[in-house]
Amino acid sequence: MKNGVSTVLTDRGQVSVPASIRKKAALQAGQRLLWRQTAPGCFSVTVEREPSKKSRAVDVIGYAARFFPDGLPGRTDDVMRALRQGET
Repeated sequence: MKNGVSTVLTDRGQVSVPASIRKKAALQAGQRLLWRQTAPGCFSVTVEREPSKKSRAVDVIGYAARFFPDGLPGRTDDVMRALRQGET
């Protein structure tokens, strides 16, 4: 192919991104690509800024700790009650 690289669509609808493109775009596993049809038979692919990150319970502790300068209460119920103070 003169102006690009060719890939093959699998029977499950998957396409591999060639290594040369992954390197140029600094793509990471789990990163989302946004597809748009620009004309019949033509599509553009845009790399979303942030790779999708799954939240873990441990990640929330750092967030919740900002509300408890003296240390987190021991039980989830206590933490949730304190965080919800002032809700209507």
